[in-house]
Amino acid sequence: MYYVNQLVKFIFLILAVSIILAAALYGAFYSTGARLDWDKTQPDLLITNITIITADLNQPEISNQNVLIQNGKITKISSDLDHFKSQLGEVKFIDGNGKFLMSGIIDAHAHIEDSAYLTLGLSKGVTLIKGMRGNQRQLAWRNEINKRQWYGSRFLVSSPILDGVPGDPFHHYVDTPQKAKQAVTKYRNQGYDYIKIYGDFDPDVYMAIVEQAKKLNIEVSKHGPVPVDGLGFRSLRTLSSMEHIEDIFAHGMHYKYDQEELERLALHYLQLQVPIVTTLAVYEELTLLSSQGQAYLDKQALEYMNPAHLYLAKAFGVNRWLDSSPKLANRNKETLARLLDITKFLHDARVKLLVGSDSGALIGQAGIATIREIELLVAAGISRHSALIATTYDNAVALGIDQKYGSVEEGKIADLLLLPSNPLKDLSALHQIESVIFDGQLLDQNKLEALKTNALEVQNGWFTFTSIIFDAFKLML
Repeated sequence: MYYVNQLVKFIFLILAVSIILAAALYGAFYSTGARLDWDKTQPDLLITNITIITADLNQPEISNQNVLIQNGKITKISSDLDHFKSQLGEVKFIDGNGKFLMSGIIDAHAHIEDSAYLTLGLSKGVTLIKGMRGNQRQLAWRNEINKRQWYGSRFLVSSPILDGVPGDPFHHYVDTPQKAKQAVTKYRNQGYDYIKIYGDFDPDVYMAIVEQAKKLNIEVSKHGPVPVDGLGFRSLRTLSSMEHIEDIFAHGMHYKYDQEELERLALHYLQLQVPIVTTLAVYEELTLLSSQGQAYLDKQALEYMNPAHLYLAKAFGVNRWLDSSPKLANRNKETLARLLDITKFLHDARVKLLVGSDSGALIGQAGIATIREIELLVAAGISRHSALIATTYDNAVALGIDQKYGSVEEGKIADLLLLPSNPLKDLSALHQIESVIFDGQLLDQNKLEALKTNALEVQNGWFTFTSIIFDAFKLML
């Protein structure tokens, strides 16, 4: 039987290699997806008389400020223009009178199946995305953006998802401590930014993952803010993040709201100090699919989706919710309301929350879903300022990059949003971005529109589909 299994794997490998070579040749001639090249000619920037949205709850905004941006960084902030005279060379002046400047948005949980999604995200003001299901193509996109080859959101790439349950062709199944350690080592050596794991493992396999990751100094993000069966909450203490507030209701409460249990869980989370990523937007999405059906689907910006990704999203998720019974649709509405309640309670209890949209899990779009996630935090009863801090500074702290990103401060990278109105009074300002400043580059309305248009140029669907299949074969073998 062993030799039969090996023969089957070998045949699958040959078929997969043949398919991917054919797809690569096809894609070389027929795939689209060329991104907008980086403009290397732009001057430094001086934004005058601007109101800065801060990351300080005690001082939400600072008015009448001048912000100098040189070589991609914020080099000086002052209310006195005379302080800039000795530092000005070739500079472009931007009149900030009546406008507002905030840090670029960070999405701490998204699925990026096409490089065009990073272009779309940037056009919507999302300057950094943490991807949650990585592959070699995504590593290449990350590196190209870091080298300033084209415009797209900065990108942190997870490993392929490690899973203790067999059967999912898109996950890397590990069932022994040795295999777990080998997988962590492999993905760390391949250059992934962190390890993504699902929630069901034998305890010894889970511990092997987190211990090996700690040894190799690579972080781990776990699906679900609950321990694996057989382990306590202390086993979660070395994680960098725990994904999906929904799992608190699903697996922590078994879909029966229990205030006492929520308070008990909140105490565990406070002791752990491991942040929880919200991902409310995707649950709202499935709720609307189940209650409004095709009418909701028809209103979505599906033109931005890679056709292969759209096909798989429909086959493995969307169609299920479109076929929902009225009873299931009502249950989804009730669950979403409970998730908002849980989010507000955890926030008030000072549990660390990060903003992640789970865009790409169904049909939510990069950037679009991120802004909706911020709006849902406010719908839950969290202040606009706290929600903005969560998606900028708090996300940056959790990702270990707050020395460079997450707030408008001297010395930080100039990833900024220039807004025509105050988002602390009305979040619709996030839908009306006047300019994005990305790594010190001014992306004005013309450039943002060009990015949106370019985001329509997704890769050829057949090429993407065969690449996804090949990834699945590699994980299986």
